[in-house]
Amino acid sequence: MIYVTLTFLAQLLVLQSCFAIPKPDAESPASHHEFNTDNKLYKATLEAFVKTAIPLGEQYGNVLEKVLEDLKAHEEAANYETQIEHLEELVKGAKHLKGDSDDETLHNILKLESDVAGAQEASKKSPNPHLVHDLFEKDGGKEHIEKFHKSVVEFFADFDDSFEEYAKDLSEGEKADHEDFLKWFKEFKEADGFANQFEKFLRIFSGKALRSCFAIPTADAESPAAHREFNTDNKLYKSVIKTLIEIAIPLSGRYSDVLEKVLEDLKAHEEAPKYAHQIQHLENLIKGIKHIKADSDEEILQNILDLKDEMSGAQEPSNESSNPQLAHDLFEKDGGKELVEEIHKDFVEFFDGFDDAVEKYAEDMSEKEKRDHNDFLKWFKEFKEADCFGKRLDKFFEFFMFFHYR
Repeated sequence: MIYVTLTFLAQLLVLQSCFAIPKPDAESPASHHEFNTDNKLYKATLEAFVKTAIPLGEQYGNVLEKVLEDLKAHEEAANYETQIEHLEELVKGAKHLKGDSDDETLHNILKLESDVAGAQEASKKSPNPHLVHDLFEKDGGKEHIEKFHKSVVEFFADFDDSFEEYAKDLSEGEKADHEDFLKWFKEFKEADGFANQFEKFLRIFSGKALRSCFAIPTADAESPAAHREFNTDNKLYKSVIKTLIEIAIPLSGRYSDVLEKVLEDLKAHEEAPKYAHQIQHLENLIKGIKHIKADSDEEILQNILDLKDEMSGAQEPSNESSNPQLAHDLFEKDGGKELVEEIHKDFVEFFDGFDDAVEKYAEDMSEKEKRDHNDFLKWFKEFKEADCFGKRLDKFFEFFMFFHYR
């Protein structure tokens, strides 16, 4: 749970980006129903999120400062160097969340995402791999999560009312055009329990339903200049996604085979009732992998990204079990260790080719393009400097953001 607050808030940038399409005259009443950043529902949601984000971020930073202090003073500190580094970045980032605009605030939140994942990573060197989690709870993290829960429940109540009011004003044509979005809202309202509703809320901001509702227009594909625009017609983007999918499809098949064995063993284990949450995620993962293929590369990529939440849920330790790492142990026993080694090998080779392709692409950029896309070039520098495979993989998946959400 150490990462849940900022993971939730980071999704807001994705929401903001999906609305970021060319908009009509903002003075026109009709413009407030266009799916862009002038949309009245979007603006109200953005304002509510930012109001929630700033105080929660500051409180989160205060808790993490205590965790960092305790971790540095602990006898196991030497085994937690990576986590300490991420915690230092998180504390610094949490104290400077507020930007000059809401958009800037959201970008500041997004920057923290990889450090959130790195800080809560279990240590393989320490006999107490979950020391950070334990310190987080000791230093007030549990109370912070309770406050977070309360804030989100209140936000959901307001969001329900705002969405209902917004939907009433939609014309029949608009309802038909955005049927997926309305269907998602129905499922969101009917979700059983806070955790399921929370997960459903996040899914619309990263999943296929929103992508189809808030389609981003691209430049004329026949124009040579279009292939350098930062959208899904971009030549670099298209070559990267094609190569990634060529790797992902066969690996996903073997991953599914391993997970089916893990699921079978976990269900048969005497501790199975304490792993109901992980079993549900495993079932969803296997089902998702079996349907990962689609009619287009774009859909396949989205299917891959949609599985990330299920992966996190499936590997989450059980706080109720005497063996909280049971799912992980079964994964290694059932062939997961060998599969991870194969994934590592394939992606190291892929990253070598990716490095060369981006370097060549950057060389061909004009000075104006470099200025306009300085954030992309800065990201690539950070990607290349990532000091381990796990960090590099996490950083890599940010690549797609630059082409989908401009």
